[in-house]
Amino acid sequence: WWVIVNPWELGVRSRAGRNSELLNAGCHFRIPYFDTVLIQPVRERVVNLSPQVCSTADKEVMTVSINISYQITDIAKVYNTIHNPEGTICSIAMGEASKVISEMSFNECNQSKVQHAILDSLEKLDIGIEIMSVRIVTFAKVRTYRFIKDDHWMPDQDYETKK
Repeated sequence: WWVIVNPWELGVRSRAGRNSELLNAGCHFRIPYFDTVLIQPVRERVVNLSPQVCSTADKEVMTVSINISYQITDIAKVYNTIHNPEGTICSIAMGEASKVISEMSFNECNQSKVQHAILDSLEKLDIGIEIMSVRIVTFAKVRTYRFIKDDHWMPDQDYETKK
């Protein structure tokens, strides 16, 4: 018959699938079977993006790894606009990093330009999230190696014999 929202959380109550109401910290009444309550922690979060390999305009290969810290400021907007805040932030940041690096030569490329471009693109989003910081952890010109990890991969001559 009730739900408790902790001080580091926000909640949204939906009654009969129609109206939604913001729930701040405290004890709140709910009608079983009619109310759906979603509670979300709103403390600062840090997401670590996996290393990304990008090519500069002069075809040099760069590896970039990024950390982004963010905080949910409007839980109703988050639930009404996007499905997964972390996935959305990661996708936009990786796309922006790749775009910025690909438009610059290796000598022009630096961490602050990439950080500012990512921060600008994320701050334009109106999804109920505040970006606290964007940090580039790895920014290096390195040779990369890719290994095929797929279990069903086989050399061409073996493939024909195992069909």
